[in-house]
Amino acid sequence: MLIAEAMRLASFGMDDFRSIGFTRGGSPVWCVRQNAPYETLDDLIADLKANPQSKVEAVGIGSVPHFVGAMLAKEAEFETRLVTANSGADGLRLLLGGSADIALFAAQEYLAQGDRIKPLVYFGAERLPQLPDLPTAKELGYDVVWSNPNWWLAPAGAPDEAVEAIAAALEQAIQDPEIVAYFERNTLSPYWTGGEDSEAESRELLDQLKAIAADLQ
Repeated sequence: MLIAEAMRLASFGMDDFRSIGFTRGGSPVWCVRQNAPYETLDDLIADLKANPQSKVEAVGIGSVPHFVGAMLAKEAEFETRLVTANSGADGLRLLLGGSADIALFAAQEYLAQGDRIKPLVYFGAERLPQLPDLPTAKELGYDVVWSNPNWWLAPAGAPDEAVEAIAAALEQAIQDPEIVAYFERNTLSPYWTGGEDSEAESRELLDQLKAIAADLQ
């Protein structure tokens, strides 16, 4: 919704909803082929700076991979060329087939591929326990963090007592040991972020996305 609002593609936006809260978050990884001549993200960025637009990035135009890549490109001051990928599977096909050099995947998607692709950076706020040797973008000096939480919303006019009841149930549920174990098995971080904080974070992100969208357009 935030991307659609930033790109002025939706007839609705944040003002039409009340934010109840976030449960769990997962962050993506930026990958190249296993045989690519890069061992670190900085190796790739150095090549892109020396040879602008020399690498092809597989993205769905206007999608999360498009915006995450654009945020990193703006922060690190490099340029790629783009080829359309309509899904993670499509991005993998383009990457392994040599039609793209870079693609963004959910961490779980990457882990399912074995040794066919190589991750260079993780976009979480902290390192992923399943990939302890993979640095975050922030560790490398690039202020780019992306999480895909379950975002629970109610209509803008929803009464306080209803929103508070749902929030309390969600906060309790996210602490259930079975839920925690499920999330961790799927490279997701179980947590609860309440209504005010989740709205503030979303509005801050929306401002960032609007700036990126202006550059892309």
